[in-house]
Amino acid sequence: FSSFLSFMDTLEDVSRALLGSDEDDSTVWCIAWHPEGKLIASCGQGVVVRFWSSESGGWRQVGELDANEHSRTIRSLAWRGDGDFLAVGSFDSNASVFRGVRT
Repeated sequence: FSSFLSFMDTLEDVSRALLGSDEDDSTVWCIAWHPEGKLIASCGQGVVVRFWSSESGGWRQVGELDANEHSRTIRSLAWRGDGDFLAVGSFDSNASVFRGVRT
Protein backbone atom coordinates (compact mmCIF):
# COMPACT_ATOMS: atom_id res chain seq x y z
CA PHE A 1 0.00 0.00 0.00
CA SER A 2 2.82 2.43 0.81
CA SER A 3 4.34 1.96 -2.67
CA PHE A 4 0.93 2.83 -4.19
CA LEU A 5 0.80 6.05 -2.13
CA SER A 6 4.35 6.89 -3.18
CA PHE A 7 3.33 6.34 -6.81
CA MET A 8 0.29 8.61 -6.38
CA ASP A 9 2.48 11.32 -4.81
CA THR A 10 4.81 11.06 -7.80
CA LEU A 11 1.87 11.43 -10.21
CA GLU A 12 0.67 14.49 -8.31
CA ASP A 13 4.16 16.05 -8.51
CA VAL A 14 4.36 15.27 -12.23
CA SER A 15 0.90 16.72 -12.87
CA ARG A 16 1.76 19.90 -11.02
CA ALA A 17 5.00 20.29 -13.01
CA LEU A 18 3.42 19.55 -16.39
CA LEU A 19 0.30 21.64 -15.98
CA GLY A 20 2.24 24.60 -14.67
CA SER A 21 4.79 24.51 -17.48
CA ASP A 22 3.04 26.18 -20.38
CA GLU A 23 1.92 29.78 -20.00
CA ASP A 24 -0.37 29.69 -23.06
CA ASP A 25 -2.18 26.40 -22.48
CA SER A 26 -1.87 23.83 -19.74
CA THR A 27 -3.35 20.97 -21.79
CA VAL A 28 -1.38 17.74 -21.54
CA TRP A 29 -2.63 15.08 -23.96
CA CYS A 30 -0.21 12.32 -23.13
CA ILE A 31 2.77 11.44 -20.99
CA ALA A 32 5.12 8.52 -21.54
CA TRP A 33 7.50 7.27 -18.87
CA HIS A 34 10.96 6.36 -20.13
CA PRO A 35 11.70 2.68 -19.41
CA GLU A 36 14.42 3.66 -16.91
CA GLY A 37 11.80 5.60 -14.92
CA LYS A 38 13.63 8.90 -14.48
CA LEU A 39 12.41 10.72 -17.58
CA ILE A 40 8.96 11.58 -18.91
CA ALA A 41 7.98 12.78 -22.36
CA SER A 42 4.83 14.91 -22.58
CA CYS A 43 2.80 16.48 -25.36
CA GLY A 44 0.12 19.15 -25.25
CA GLN A 45 -0.96 21.77 -27.75
CA GLY A 46 1.22 22.01 -30.84
CA VAL A 47 4.05 19.89 -32.15
CA VAL A 48 6.50 20.12 -29.27
CA VAL A 49 7.41 17.17 -27.06
CA ARG A 50 8.76 18.18 -23.67
CA PHE A 51 11.07 16.09 -21.51
CA TRP A 52 10.99 16.09 -17.72
CA SER A 53 13.42 14.68 -15.17
CA SER A 54 13.25 14.04 -11.45
CA GLU A 55 16.95 13.44 -10.93
CA SER A 56 17.44 16.68 -9.00
CA GLY A 57 14.60 16.10 -6.54
CA GLY A 58 11.53 17.67 -8.15
CA TRP A 59 10.21 17.35 -11.67
CA ARG A 60 11.66 19.94 -14.05
CA GLN A 61 11.75 20.37 -17.81
CA VAL A 62 15.11 19.28 -19.22
CA GLY A 63 14.53 19.50 -22.97
CA GLU A 64 12.23 19.79 -25.97
CA LEU A 65 11.81 18.12 -29.32
CA ASP A 66 10.19 20.08 -32.15
CA ALA A 67 8.31 17.59 -34.31
CA ASN A 68 7.79 20.11 -37.10
CA GLU A 69 7.06 17.44 -39.68
CA HIS A 70 3.59 17.24 -38.13
CA SER A 71 0.96 19.74 -39.20
CA ARG A 72 -1.39 19.17 -36.25
CA THR A 73 -1.22 18.62 -32.51
CA ILE A 74 0.73 15.65 -31.17
CA ARG A 75 -1.60 13.39 -29.19
CA SER A 76 0.33 10.22 -28.36
CA LEU A 77 3.80 9.15 -27.29
CA ALA A 78 5.43 5.79 -26.65
CA TRP A 79 8.98 4.74 -25.83
CA ARG A 80 10.46 1.54 -27.20
CA GLY A 81 11.26 -0.93 -24.42
CA ASP A 82 14.96 -0.03 -24.35
CA GLY A 83 14.28 3.73 -24.44
CA ASP A 84 16.30 4.33 -27.62
CA PHE A 85 13.28 5.34 -29.73
CA LEU A 86 10.27 7.58 -29.12
CA ALA A 87 7.16 7.18 -31.29
CA VAL A 88 5.01 10.29 -31.79
CA GLY A 89 1.44 10.25 -33.13
CA SER A 90 -0.39 13.33 -34.36
CA PHE A 91 -3.89 14.48 -35.29
CA ASP A 92 -2.56 14.81 -38.85
CA SER A 93 -2.87 10.98 -39.09
CA ASN A 94 0.90 10.52 -39.20
CA ALA A 95 3.43 9.01 -36.85
CA SER A 96 7.13 9.68 -36.47
CA VAL A 97 9.85 7.76 -34.71
CA PHE A 98 12.79 9.60 -33.17
CA ARG A 99 16.02 7.78 -32.39
CA GLY A 100 18.49 8.58 -29.68
CA VAL A 101 16.43 11.22 -27.90
CA ARG A 102 18.73 12.78 -25.33
CA THR A 103 18.14 15.72 -23.06
